[in-house]
Amino acid sequence: MSPWKVIITSTFFTLFASFNQQAATAGEKGTMDFVQSILIANQMAIEQGDHKMVAIVGNGTITFSNSDGGPFTEGSSATLSVIAYIKQTENGMNLESPMSVTDPSGDKLFMVMRRSTGSFDSGGGGQGRAELGGGTGKFAGLTGSCPYEVDFLDGGNVVVRATGCSWEKP
Repeated sequence: MSPWKVIITSTFFTLFASFNQQAATAGEKGTMDFVQSILIANQMAIEQGDHKMVAIVGNGTITFSNSDGGPFTEGSSATLSVIAYIKQTENGMNLESPMSVTDPSGDKLFMVMRRSTGSFDSGGGGQGRAELGGGTGKFAGLTGSCPYEVDFLDGGNVVVRATGCSWEKP
């Protein structure tokens, strides 16, 4: 085959592959599982009448333990920063915990963890719902949710496990 035919054929296949890749990312959806390991850096509580407000700040990692593709590469890890605020009363608690996940390329995924069961003391934990709310780069426009379970260990260590996280990207 002449050098020009090789160049033209290679260019055609490269453009075709690029077009197919772009078309495959539009309307993407899938599932993934993750595990987070978080170290609580600071915790503060304020008592006010019939309730207590608690704020927790932490940093850690997230690993995508299972994925069927898309922006979540199975086995990949990223760093995370989290701020949790909790209102605790005699009747229970209400926790909301926004976090920012940054992958090695610098793309950010925004998540919010919510729960109203369990505790946040060492030896405690509970079940809640994780919500995926977009981000930057490959996570821009991405939405989704899944159940999660959290365990608070000694020394300010926290482990979060989520399975069956459904996500989609318009």
